[in-house]
Amino acid sequence: MLRSPLRRKWLKRRSDPKPNRCLRRLEPPGGAFQGWSPGTRYLPPIPNDWIYPVKLIGLDSILTLTTEEHFLFKAIVNESGAIFFPHSQEHRDAGQLGIRYADNYEGNALAAMIKPGRIEFRFHKQFSDDRVRKIASEMLADPLLSFAAGFSVTYQNRLLINGS
Repeated sequence: MLRSPLRRKWLKRRSDPKPNRCLRRLEPPGGAFQGWSPGTRYLPPIPNDWIYPVKLIGLDSILTLTTEEHFLFKAIVNESGAIFFPHSQEHRDAGQLGIRYADNYEGNALAAMIKPGRIEFRFHKQFSDDRVRKIASEMLADPLLSFAAGFSVTYQNRLLINGS
């Protein structure tokens, strides 16, 4: 029986006693878990106590605005960081790796409007009040955002953090 070179290569790889290590199946500790099937890769969960640096992008462009009495700018925010930009730009047009806002709740970030004394987050079905409160408190604790230290934070017009 004649076999094509691709078929021979496939048969050789299939019978190779040492398969490629990156394709090797990783199994969870203690054996299989519910929902696991052969061929499915297992990735261990990331510990909650790992600390990731929060990215703050675009601060240089908006810090000059914060010295004025009346200012307005926008941001998109998630656990990875925040992107700040002028109010003339749309939320969906701003984005970076890991932080993306899209219409119809398709992005992984919240849209925010920042004005003197107040940060307003728009509704996103993937974000609960507690999650938004945690993101906002971490963001306000950053020394680079010291101008917003006393701001109140609202989500869907509900007060999450009372400003001073």
